[in-house]
Amino acid sequence: MSKFQPPVLRIGIALLFVLISCSCSTVAYGQWESDRVYVEQSGAGKPVMIIPGLTSSPRVFQPSFNRLDSAQYTLHWVTLGGFAGKPSPEDLSAFTEPAARELIRYIQEQDLTDVTLIGHSMGGVVSLMIASTLPDRISQILIIDSVPFFAGLTLPDADPEQVAKGRSQWLTQLNAMSDEQFAAFMQQGLPLQATGQEAQDIIWSDIERSDRYAIAAATSEILTTDYRFLLPTLQTYVRVLVPHNQFSPGSPEQIVNRYKALYSGLKNSEFVIAEDSRHFIMLDQPQHFAREVETFLGRRNDD
Repeated sequence: MSKFQPPVLRIGIALLFVLISCSCSTVAYGQWESDRVYVEQSGAGKPVMIIPGLTSSPRVFQPSFNRLDSAQYTLHWVTLGGFAGKPSPEDLSAFTEPAARELIRYIQEQDLTDVTLIGHSMGGVVSLMIASTLPDRISQILIIDSVPFFAGLTLPDADPEQVAKGRSQWLTQLNAMSDEQFAAFMQQGLPLQATGQEAQDIIWSDIERSDRYAIAAATSEILTTDYRFLLPTLQTYVRVLVPHNQFSPGSPEQIVNRYKALYSGLKNSEFVIAEDSRHFIMLDQPQHFAREVETFLGRRNDD
């Protein structure tokens, strides 16, 4: 792998494995169609949209949401095109923003209001994009282990302009790998995603069913883009779940402070530590995650 790891890749490899998330097969809802996003609906009640991250579909979320009263919530399960078996968009020159635009269109065309967004990793960034465009339709956001500038997690003093220059190199290097090299590259980060073998197998099953060129396009974009410009425009309440474990580079307080610094433009936010968790909080601490979801949704019900 060494010849596929120039400086910009060595800096970014750890960040890539912060992006990978969950799995479940979904279908387009009703007559609404898109080659960018796929949405399945269940339940009947207040709208909740669940947006997984890189390579993922919603299966990992579902056990936690099965505890919810289906008469209280309408769940809109999202899978991004190119991930977990879904067809890849023809145009991969941009990935995150076009996906967000399609979900914005979905919310508008389905005339959804008072929407709760729940986003994991890259899905958290997409959630911020949606809320900044539809402030009157989005009531709150729950973000699971995501930040608006991923380079800032490992390089607090990273210059956004310099990081952005690495996008083309990321894309070129990832696309130049053979299938075997790309698979090995993705596999090496699995232990950083979740603690158990079963959980890692779930994550890997989604990666295997994802389009490697969609992964490369999304990875090179989100790892090198600073989305913090969205934060001052958000009026929506945002809660961020932050994992901490024995390998974290600091105490829980230090890790939370690092996340807070990257969200410093938010007007209304809260940060909650999930102990003994890696990136997949919903897999490592499913009961804790389910309680957080119930508490978060209950907050809106109490308004």
